[in-house]
Amino acid sequence: MPLAAHLEDYFIPKEVPVDHRWADVNGENRQISILRLDTIHPIIGGNKTFKLYENIKFYFENKFDGIVSVGGQYSNHIAALAHVGKDLSIPTVGIIRGDALDEPTHTIQQAMMNGMEIVYVSREKYREMRAYDHPCSSFPKYKNFNFIPEGGSNQLGVEGCKQIAQFIPAEYTHILLAVGTGATLKGLARQVEKHQNIIGIKVLEARQEEYIFQSGEAKVNDSIVLNADFTFGGYARKSTFLEDFVGKWNENQKIAIEPIYTGRLFYAVQHLLQQNYFPKSAKIMVVHSGGLQYFDH
Repeated sequence: MPLAAHLEDYFIPKEVPVDHRWADVNGENRQISILRLDTIHPIIGGNKTFKLYENIKFYFENKFDGIVSVGGQYSNHIAALAHVGKDLSIPTVGIIRGDALDEPTHTIQQAMMNGMEIVYVSREKYREMRAYDHPCSSFPKYKNFNFIPEGGSNQLGVEGCKQIAQFIPAEYTHILLAVGTGATLKGLARQVEKHQNIIGIKVLEARQEEYIFQSGEAKVNDSIVLNADFTFGGYARKSTFLEDFVGKWNENQKIAIEPIYTGRLFYAVQHLLQQNYFPKSAKIMVVHSGGLQYFDH
């Protein structure tokens, strides 16, 4: 059984590179820094390594038979969990939304190669499971499995994401990141300095404010803004404009982005700069949260 210290060495990097770029903003050069969480690991890197860290500690501290989680057929979380399961000898199960495809996605193929058991459920069943206290209670064979919710977004995931703050120096006044469930932002906001403004770019509208500022909790940070102007119609919705932006970016930059999370984020940053959203004194850090496990396939 790995000790907690060994798990920290496995999941949490000693340092994360920061790329500095210059942007022409209405005739002025502005420096934009990018926290490269995507460089931690091609599969378990990005924000997934932080979301999984405390969840895996919890698994080893208790007598579970394995870990079960849920997700879609392109889920970065499912890919990361399967990889961790193989590395740390943890039995893993992925309950996947939708019917099995004649040719499984690259994500599902890799998850199975890493030893994950794949169980497909209908979209209706998947929605029903979200209403259960333990969504896998209808699968008796997994009753002694630790359950990790979709995207790794639970309180343990939030606790793990607090560690991202250590890689963002206090000199940065504005921190931008993509927001899906809100767990990464929620964890980061609990650890950054009070003067640091966090701007979450929603990749879908899902009332993330209710989760980030849950009733009964102290407000995590007085300087949080959630921006829903860059959802492009909803989660993973295709947009010719967005795909053109991502394509041109990847042709001209050495930092790869994808259209679901980081594409929306980097487009938002460009737009906000052009609109003079940030004060001239702002020091801007953009968090690249990974999500590229299927990118070359």
